[in-house]
Amino acid sequence: EDYELVALQPFVDALFSTGGLDDVELVLPRYREAAKAEAQRKGELGQGEVHCLYATARLLEARGKPAEAADEFHALLSLLNNNGNKASVQGMLTQCQDILREACTTLTILDPRTGAADSELCDAYVLVVRKLCDMASKAEL
Repeated sequence: EDYELVALQPFVDALFSTGGLDDVELVLPRYREAAKAEAQRKGELGQGEVHCLYATARLLEARGKPAEAADEFHALLSLLNNNGNKASVQGMLTQCQDILREACTTLTILDPRTGAADSELCDAYVLVVRKLCDMASKAEL
């Protein structure tokens, strides 16, 4: 178990909740490195990698870079879509759904009411959410 990675996710979330964007920016490179190392060590997609991409998108949007934020979030959606049928995603369905649910409420690039929504990104979001929901319902059977 990578204890650094386990500690970084709630730490990054806490920094966001307190408005510590400068601190988030300092921690994200280490978080990304730890998440990638875990994925390589396990040979599969990990929750840290998914959350790190979301956190990066969130930071970029907060810094006034919606196009870059959309690129990061699109990378997250592509990662989930491309790995969707693998056991690694199936093993963390609830966590992925939680991250996507939170993203929908925090990222204006996903909110059509803001005028900043990226329609291509929103379409990709809907497809991945549906895929995860289908996987979850099949797992319950």
